[in-house]
Amino acid sequence: MPTVPVNIPGASYNIQINPGMLRDLGNQISSLTRSRKVCIVTDSLVGPLYVHVVEEALRESAFTVIS
Repeated sequence: MPTVPVNIPGASYNIQINPGMLRDLGNQISSLTRSRKVCIVTDSLVGPLYVHVVEEALRESAFTVIS
């Protein structure tokens, strides 16, 4: 899976890029935490394009979603 490293003052992280990755988001987050509550924070440009896919993927993995 391709990754893009991001380095900003005080932090660094990798962004993973993979086709269909949003549909697997619930499984990915489940491997990182035992919490079953998530909050989606987005904006008026990205939200309308992707929030429904993200919410569905999270709910299918038994997350309670707040957006």
